[in-house]
Amino acid sequence: MRFIRSQPCAMGTRDPCYGPIHAHHAGIDHGKGQKDADNKCVPLCQKHHADWHGASGPFKTMRRDERRKWAADQILMMQNRFEQEQYSHDRWF
Repeated sequence: MRFIRSQPCAMGTRDPCYGPIHAHHAGIDHGKGQKDADNKCVPLCQKHHADWHGASGPFKTMRRDERRKWAADQILMMQNRFEQEQYSHDRWF
């Protein structure tokens, strides 16, 4: 979670950000009222986190399947970035 919160907002280049980074549990492998595992998080600023849950802002025009695809792509990117950082850290320290 600390790694996710240290990353820039996943929507930051497309729409201005506001507020601290939230570790948004964006996976779809959970039951209603449950959150996904920590390795299925996406960094979203306060504004974009609220937009995600309200299907507003940059997410307003996305269909549900498009939002799921976007989230899956972001999760994979974060997992790869985390692995690269871990490899780099283990290699030099």
